Parts: sequence; C-alpha cells; structure tokens
Amino acid sequence: MEKEYLYKIRSFSSCFLAAYKLLRENAKGIFRCTWLPMLLFGVSSGLFMTLNLRNSDISTMAMEHGYLYLALWGLSFIGIVVGAVWAMARLLSMLNGEKRRWNAIRLILVSIFNFIIVGILSAIVAGAFYLWMRHSGGTLQETLQDNWLVILAVSLAFILMLLPFYYITIRYLFDRETRFVPELPKNYMTGLRHFGFIFITFLLLCLITGVIFLFVSLPFLVLVLAHTASTLGVLMGDPSGMPSSFIWLHGGTYALTTILMGYVSMFSLLVWLFVYGSIQKQREERKTTLIPTNNDSPFIDFEE
Repeated sequence: MEKEYLYKIRSFSSCFLAAYKLLRENAKGIFRCTWLPMLLFGVSSGLFMTLNLRNSDISTMAMEHGYLYLALWGLSFIGIVVGAVWAMARLLSMLNGEKRRWNAIRLILVSIFNFIIVGILSAIVAGAFYLWMRHSGGTLQETLQDNWLVILAVSLAFILMLLPFYYITIRYLFDRETRFVPELPKNYMTGLRHFGFIFITFLLLCLITGVIFLFVSLPFLVLVLAHTASTLGVLMGDPSGMPSSFIWLHGGTYALTTILMGYVSMFSLLVWLFVYGSIQKQREERKTTLIPTNNDSPFIDFEE
C-alpha cells in the first residue's frame, strides 16, 4: 500500500470509509492470500469448541480415549494460533511489503507483550479488590452486590486505559523501526493525546462488529440454545431430542462463523491502520509547524 494513501489526516468516519474501500477493491487478492490459513483457523476452532462441548459422546471419548482427546485438544489449539498468525501475517505483508516471517514474528511478540501487560494490570486490580474485600470483612458475593457501581466504574476505567494500545500495536506491526518496550511510554502518551479519536473509533467499531457478529453467529446461537434446552430436559429425566449428527453440525457451524468473523477482524485491522496513519500525519505536521525556518525565528530580536 502506498504511504501517501495511508499517511493522511482523516476523521474517524473517513477511516472507516477508507478501510471499506481498500477491502472492497482488494477482496479477491485478500481472499486468495488468506483462505488457506483462515480455513485452518476455522476448522481448528470448530474442533476445539466441539471437544469442549458438554455431550455424552464427547465425555465417553474423553474417558475411554484420554490420550486421543488430549492430542486433538492440543492440535486444535495449536491450529487456532497458527491459523490466526498465518492469516494476519499474510494480510500485513500485502499492506507493509514486509516478509511474512517478519510479520509473523512481530504478531507473536506484540501478542505476548500485550498479554503480559494486561495480565499485570489485571493482577493489580484483582489484588486491590481482594484487599478491599478483606478490609470490609464481607464475602465475595456481598462485596459484588454492595459495590457493583464502583466495580463497574473501575472496569470501564481499565478498558479505557488500554485503548492507546491500539495505536501502539499497529505502529509496532507497521513501522519497522519501532521497538515495543523501549518506546512504550512515548507511544502510550501519543495514544493518550489522541484518546478522543481512538475512543470514538473504538465505540463505532464495537457497534458495527457487534451487529455483524450477532447476525453471523445467529445459527450457532440457535444450536447452543437447543443444546442447552436438551441438556436441561435430560437432567429432568426426559430423553434427549438432539440428532446424532449434532456434534458435526455444531462444529461445522462454529467453524463457518469463526471464518466469517476472522474476515471482519481484518476490516477492524484496516480501520486501526488508517487511524494510525492519521495520527502519524498529524504528528508530522505538528513537528513541521514547530520547526522554525532561517527567516522565522521563535526568539524576539531586541537589537536594532
């Protein structure tokens, strides 16, 4: 992708339009480049979800063939990770022109960094909540019921605090010269300075992807509700009304849903990419306006 097209000041709505236009004009190329890893990602997700399904046949297989169950569980989990990284690495190679191996390594590293940061912050919040519960002397249920408004506010603040990491992540994936850990404070402050832009984009993107997810996952949700109703009926002594092919139907539906949502996540990546380009262009223009020319000094000359 040409840098002149990426690094341009845009509004949040223009970022969505630019991402949609880029996805529409390159849909065939993106699909041809990513269909195989997305297929691996979808099939592995369907198998993983099926293996974790509360079903008598799955439970019987886990009891009688424990090693086979664990092997399939591990292979499906590895397939999910490999498929996701493989697909996104191919998409990034189309965007930044870097090799797929380089993009795959960066994807793995940025995922590890973000996981560690979120884990540390979550541990701090959970530790503070535990000390607060110990100080109040109440149980976990009582503390949640009596202070739900405070807990909700802290949770929202936690989410808002992580929003600048969208900018940090995209910059690390797209800018070869960027280093995640050494430049983390500086890049986080840059994200905070453009917090409103990132926040509005985040809200609108959650709304759009949420509606799409609800529509795409509707068949799978119907199957989940049917399975739940059947399980409750069995617990009450009624015979199971689920067909023998339900396991395959469940796994196949979830695999298809995952593949479709994977391509929706690619659209989200393109939106954040244009948000990053707009922020970088604003920073560049701000720097040029602050650098004086030879005939335009910022200091006042008192000599006559």
